[in-house]
Amino acid sequence: MLDFKAYELIPSTARGKKGQIETRVEQSCRNCINIRNRQNRSKDEITEELEKKIKDKNLLDNRLLIIKNTNPINTGITGLVANQIANKYQRPTLILNRRDQTGQITWEGSGRNYSNSPLEDLRGFLESTGLVMYAQGHASAFGCGITDDKFTEFVQKTNELLKDIEFN
Repeated sequence: MLDFKAYELIPSTARGKKGQIETRVEQSCRNCINIRNRQNRSKDEITEELEKKIKDKNLLDNRLLIIKNTNPINTGITGLVANQIANKYQRPTLILNRRDQTGQITWEGSGRNYSNSPLEDLRGFLESTGLVMYAQGHASAFGCGITDDKFTEFVQKTNELLKDIEFN
């Protein structure tokens, strides 16, 4: 790609640079940086909202930090937010968005574990409960789903199974 057209001069799309030219690679790098900055701003805003929800709803009372969202978070950012929250609270975290596509309510999203967690395989642990629809991906970073009718039982079972593990 760099040999093909990377250094071709093209009209600049940068703010305040109308009428100027730049290389295709300069423009591409700037666009990538701008996208990453927008993603970080969005992640930080969502994380701040969820931290308020964690406090207001006493979500740290459960062994797993499970955050249910009735206003779904963009799936491209859910895992990033879950990772940030898991690391901050040193607690395995599930961020789940409400889905109602087939007349059945489900909670689907991302699961993240934190470094040095005593629970080494969070995904496997969730599967072992027999209450999740799916948990697919890596041991500490994965997508998961739970039906609404099994959600309360899931929270109770995970609290019981993890009662002797100290996460903090």
